[in-house]
Amino acid sequence: MSRAIVLAACCFSLGACSTGQTYPRGWSLIPDVSVNLAQGSQIALADLVAGAVVLGVAYTVIDPLAPNWSLQETRLSADTVKLELTMKRFHQGGDGEAMQVLRRRAESLVRETKAEGYTITRYEEELESNWVSRRFARGEIHLAGLSTVGGQPQK
Repeated sequence: MSRAIVLAACCFSLGACSTGQTYPRGWSLIPDVSVNLAQGSQIALADLVAGAVVLGVAYTVIDPLAPNWSLQETRLSADTVKLELTMKRFHQGGDGEAMQVLRRRAESLVRETKAEGYTITRYEEELESNWVSRRFARGEIHLAGLSTVGGQPQK
């Protein structure tokens, strides 16, 4: 929701800055002044704001600090877990990380449930080709050596 609000505000700001005419006449969202960058070098405040808005929108969409993969976990039985990984649309690297992420989560599940180990019983990857492609991976993990009571793993 907050990304949509930021995007709408940025689009409004760009629309206000990009036209030669202001609306209503005689009024502008950004004053017609220049900023001194260095001696003899100036930039219009409207251009500076437009550049900042473009960078803000790009940062919001790309979000370089977010993890490349999101993980959804489903318990199929007491000792079987299904993991579904989805890669974010805009990313820098990480195309070959799906198996590594899956194994890391499997090792974490072994520690959490005090299982003896794990086996990856199924694994597949796919690529959704859209205007911006997106990777998906699915896997099933069997946790070995769990003691269960009532169908639930015991710690």
